[in-house]
Amino acid sequence: MILETIVMAVSSIIVLCITVKLWGNKEIKYLTLYDYVIGITFCLIAAKMATGPLDQFAVMLCIIAIYWIAILIIRKRT
Repeated sequence: MILETIVMAVSSIIVLCITVKLWGNKEIKYLTLYDYVIGITFCLIAAKMATGPLDQFAVMLCIIAIYWIAILIIRKRT
């Protein structure tokens, strides 16, 4: 149980770091409310990945992928 939690936490940190790197670097003063909300959402998903059961990991990765697709669509329209 403890080993599973450690693996899930490390995995969620890796996924979060990759997501943030792909999202791009912005200074705090250039963040919009939209960027802030998306950042918080990704952090919440990563926290759920770290604390959830191992069988939920693939579901969380799918959710992150869906958010990425939505972000790309919204950014192209603005």
